Amino acid sequence: MIVYFADRQLNILGQASTELPKGMKVIEDLQTEDVETGVAIFECKVPFDKNTRSMVEACAEVGNYVLLFDDSDNKLFTIIDSETDTKSKEVYIYAEDGGMDLLNEIF
Repeated sequence: MIVYFADRQLNILGQASTELPKGMKVIEDLQTEDVETGVAIFECKVPFDKNTRSMVEACAEVGNYVLLFDDSDNKLFTIIDSETDTKSKEVYIYAEDGGMDLLNEIF
């Protein structure tokens, strides 16, 4: 799966992958859907090193979008929360379905 990070104007800030050998990686990714509220949730961690930390943190800023592309589906999420863990050198990202967010901006 390829994950793109975009700002509020949908300018691509970076990309990460669960499978590609080079570039930013996505690990421990999980997609769930809350049946009661109908909200889709995407969570993941993005590892970094001293050279890539600022880029990963910029991509994972609250309010940015996460665009998921895989074989079966394409989805858009809004980053609600992100946390940098300097000990494990990972950024945790929590994002929710961005569809309503985009509708609100268009109308």
